[in-house]
Amino acid sequence: MRYRLPALILTVALTMSARGDFREFSVIPVDPSRATRLRHAADEIIKRYPALEREDLAISLIDVTDSNLPARADVNGDAPFYPASVVK
Repeated sequence: MRYRLPALILTVALTMSARGDFREFSVIPVDPSRATRLRHAADEIIKRYPALEREDLAISLIDVTDSNLPARADVNGDAPFYPASVVK
C-alpha cells in the first residue's frame, strides 16, 4: 500500500521520458513569419515598459502543433537568464 504512490510516479516518469523528444533547440528550424511576429511583440513590450532594456527581454516559441514538423522563433533566445521563480 505505501509503495503505490512512488511506483505510480516512477511509471509516469518513465513513460514521459520514453516518449520525449530531446532534440536541441537549435535543431528545430526557424519559421520566419513567427520570428517576425515575435520581434514585433517584443518591440511592443519594450514600448509599453520603457524601463525594460532589449537585452533584458528573452522570448522563445516552439510550435509543436505538428509533431512531425516543429517550428521555432526567438528573441534573445540563446541568452542565459535565471527563471523568474528562482529570483525572489
